[in-house]
Amino acid sequence: MQAEVLLDMMLAGAYLLASVACFSISSRIRGSLLSRKFSALGAVWLFGLASTALTLVLRLPWISVIPRTGLLDLVIRFLKFYAPVVLASLLLVSIAMTYSGYVRRA
Repeated sequence: MQAEVLLDMMLAGAYLLASVACFSISSRIRGSLLSRKFSALGAVWLFGLASTALTLVLRLPWISVIPRTGLLDLVIRFLKFYAPVVLASLLLVSIAMTYSGYVRRA
């Protein structure tokens, strides 16, 4: 149980770091085509952070009124890990395609 909490806290830290990095890049390249994509990528990492925080909150002992079913655990795991990673991968492909368009024109 404590190892899972530690892993969730590390995942939350990674999501926070990635989100801050994407938003800072987005603000530095404001007005460009890639600015929106980096903002969306930061929002995806922020969504992952919120999902991980929800997982940590649901582990608190006084929140035990919510029954932990297998389906709830599966949905939380999907929102915490799989959804942000898949969405971030799609956005990174989009960013790569945009950059490759710049390379072909040059």
